[in-house]
Order: sequence, then C-alpha cells, then structure tokens
Amino acid sequence: MNHLFAILFTFLLGTNLTAGDFARFIHTAAKENIKSHLTVLDHPDINGQANKVLFVQAIAETGCSVPVGVLYDGEHWRIFNQDLSEMKAGTQFNVFAAKPSQHIKAHTATHFNTTDSMMVLKDLGFNQYLMPIVTQRFGAYNNSNIAVKFNYDKKQWELYNTNGQKIPHGTKFNILAYTEIHINPFDEKIMGAIFRNTAGKPVINSKAKKDERMIFLTQANFHTTVDQPALVKYNGKKWEITHPNNKNIPKKSMYHVLMLRENLIERDE
Repeated sequence: MNHLFAILFTFLLGTNLTAGDFARFIHTAAKENIKSHLTVLDHPDINGQANKVLFVQAIAETGCSVPVGVLYDGEHWRIFNQDLSEMKAGTQFNVFAAKPSQHIKAHTATHFNTTDSMMVLKDLGFNQYLMPIVTQRFGAYNNSNIAVKFNYDKKQWELYNTNGQKIPHGTKFNILAYTEIHINPFDEKIMGAIFRNTAGKPVINSKAKKDERMIFLTQANFHTTVDQPALVKYNGKKWEITHPNNKNIPKKSMYHVLMLRENLIERDE
C-alpha cells in the first residue's frame, strides 16, 4: 500500500518519493504520550528522522482550541501547544510528513524577512496561483494562528499572525506550496488535491467516507481571517471547516485545503 501511495503521490506532487520518504497517519494524544503541553509522535516512518517536514491538522471536537506546532526532540517528533497549556488527552491530529524538496520545506523568520506580524515568503517567488499549506515548527514560540496571502502590489507571498502580534525571529514554518493545476487535474479516483475553499462549503463531496480523506487547512487572508485554529470536521456525510466552539466563520473567509486520499489511513495509537 505504501509503495502504491508513493507512486501516485510522485505523480501528484512531482517529487521522487519512495515508500520511506513520507508518512501519513492519525495521532491521538493520550496519557502515555502527553508531556505537559506536548504529545509525542511514535511512528516508524518518522522516528529518528529530523529532516522530515511535518504538517499537522487538528480534528474538531477532540480538544484542540489553541495554535500548535511541531518540534523534534532528537528522537521523536512532537506536537505542542504554542501557549504552553496542557495537551488534552483525546485530541486528534492528521499528520503528514515528507522529505524536503523544492515545494516542501521549512522557512525561518529573520529580521530580513519579517516586519511586525508579517513575514515575506521569498522562496515562494511571484506565483500568485500557489496555495501554501503551513504548519508552525519550533524555533521560537509563536502563540498565534497564522494565515497567508499573496500581495498583488508587491507581487509576493506573505504570512501573518492573525492576532497581530510580532512574529519572533527564529520562528519556523513548514510550508507545502503547489498550485491547483500542478496537482489537481484529476478526479475523486486519484489520491490528492489542493484547492482554495470559501467558507460555508463542504471540503469534499458527500460521497467521501471519513477514512478515505486526510485534510489539512491554512487560512488564506484575501478578505478576512478568524483568530482561532481552523479545524476539520466530518458530519456523517461531508467534511467541513470549523473553528473551536463552532464560532461562526465570516462569509468571505478562505482556506487553502490539502486533501490526501487513502483507503486505509494509519493510526499510531
């Protein structure tokens, strides 16, 4: 199954992947893997591999209500709460890890590319059609949700703290950057897609079963943003975008959506 996934994912993302170059699974925070504000990921495809680029997505109604990030402790990857609050048992995360490439890499905030709450993503170039997916990676604590947008005046991609606080220098962001046309000329029979979604619409159509989709979100700050984590929720028929406490999402809110399809999604529990 991993070999088949690697072949199809190579086609979709244009990256020469082998079965050991990626991992995708659902992680559940539990008493045995929680350490204060962190939960330890224990998966053979990422243990001991500091070079992996991880993306995590909290699943609604399982306990996540704060910004999170990932860090490597020298042996295992961990997911942590940016505000240092206790990680809640039962919180679930979609996890996707891949080897670094031209389109999948970590970006670091410095005094050269950061102004207050905004960071210029110079490595993304001038392509307005990219749809970056972002997960924070520890370099410094950054207790804010984030959003991305393309600045048409300056012709550059920018990343923002949605709470307006200054981005600390040293903060890192794992970013996957593809265009819709780059990996989305396909239909529901193929394993992946990336697209821009307007709030209020389902992420995937009603035929999608819960265990056939793994979804990752990033707010796109083209009109407005919500200063809360973007969560994914399966309502029994459709995948939806939501926020903690079911806070209403402004009608013009937009999200970049990465969808991975796999008939059997692993769990590390």
